[in-house]
Amino acid sequence: MITQGILKTRYLYSEKEKGLVWDTPDNFRQKNGKTLGTNRPDGYLSANIDKKMYLIHRLVWLYHYGEFPNGFIDHIDGDKTNNTIDNLRDVTPEESNRNIPRPADNTSGVVGVSWSTHANMWLSRINHEKRTINLGYFKDFEDAVSARKQAEVNYKYHSNHGREL
Repeated sequence: MITQGILKTRYLYSEKEKGLVWDTPDNFRQKNGKTLGTNRPDGYLSANIDKKMYLIHRLVWLYHYGEFPNGFIDHIDGDKTNNTIDNLRDVTPEESNRNIPRPADNTSGVVGVSWSTHANMWLSRINHEKRTINLGYFKDFEDAVSARKQAEVNYKYHSNHGREL
């Protein structure tokens, strides 16, 4: 397993490049200052170091703090390629879920607010501790949104939660 010491002998941290860059390339394909990592299908960057695959955001964490994170790494701004240390936080899975973008299939424009054909009203909900909490049915869309936004504050959702992709 890679250590902070090994990372710091081979790579440099670069705010400009939003992650780690090569300091001492180990073959002809690498260049000093070239960003470490390749894009994965899920949008994250990864690198093969000493025949083991690592996610770049976890390496940046190790580089700065000397140990791998305890939980998930959340990209605060939602950009999976922005691995600046100020954009990363070590969180639980539940905390990570409080900072997700608005799903592509969302039709109301607000996470947790949907039209209920059964009640012929707007329904507002929020997830907390692995359960869905019904915040109520509302005649006005704005009231449903207001209830949802207040619940996000109460349950400590990140301010970026529900952003557009």
